[in-house]
Amino acid sequence: LKQFYKECQKDKKIGVDTEFYWKDTYQPRLCLIQIATKRKIAILDPIVYDLDLKYIKCLLENPNILKVFHSAKQDIQIFFNLFNIIPKNIFDIQIGVLPLGFNNSSSLKEIVKSFTDRDLIKDYQYLDWRERPLKEEQIIYAENDVKYLLETFEKIIIQLKFFRRKSWINDLHKNLIKISSYRKENSAWK
Repeated sequence: LKQFYKECQKDKKIGVDTEFYWKDTYQPRLCLIQIATKRKIAILDPIVYDLDLKYIKCLLENPNILKVFHSAKQDIQIFFNLFNIIPKNIFDIQIGVLPLGFNNSSSLKEIVKSFTDRDLIKDYQYLDWRERPLKEEQIIYAENDVKYLLETFEKIIIQLKFFRRKSWINDLHKNLIKISSYRKENSAWK
């Protein structure tokens, strides 16, 4: 993780996703963390391995590294629960495509297809990610959830600049990182 952290600092951009379980729990239970640079993908399994995630926290807090997500709210909730922080310098591609004619619930599959012409297979989206061992298909699925985020982000930015709409998403991103949205409530059971 330390070596991967150093590599992420060179790139200045990472794709981030999580897989979690949140069906009969008050808070989401982290099952996987996926992080992509332009050259590598790291899949971190906190269920099987007792991982020291301090370098992940450092990545998330580093304002010099852009974190690219798709539909970031639940991922941010996971990281807030883990570290009591909101990631700094984020871009949510689901928000980023709104000024380009997409709706606010556009799927990762739809956005990646539109900007990269790649087809994502989303067959494992609703699995119980707590179950181990992970199948090879699940690992490939998890990799693909971050593999194309950076390429898609770059193409979205080109379009936003072309249409002079980049500023349109600033307030939506500010709302996404409001700490009040992620505070743990002692009354969640109600």
